[in-house]
Amino acid sequence: MRLYDRPVDQCDRRTLDALAAPEDRQARFSRARNSAMPMIRVELFEGRTVEQKREFVEVVTRESARILKCSPEAVDIIFVHIAKDDWGSAGKLASDPED
Repeated sequence: MRLYDRPVDQCDRRTLDALAAPEDRQARFSRARNSAMPMIRVELFEGRTVEQKREFVEVVTRESARILKCSPEAVDIIFVHIAKDDWGSAGKLASDPED
């Protein structure tokens, strides 16, 4: 079975639960409001210090909660570290020397 062009095994649990149990629209919205969101994914080159990431998490959590009107406990931030030789742009690797 495929869902929105993704195999079912790649769908998140909430999507599958929503398909399994028909609900009225208000119940779906209520459940969505109570889920752990937002989740912020930050992709960056390796090399940032723990102190830099800690400060980033504190500031982004505080401001996200303020702007999005949610509790700070609802904000998740995930760092994805990327090696410079795994990132290409404009036909060159980020690890390539500047011309």
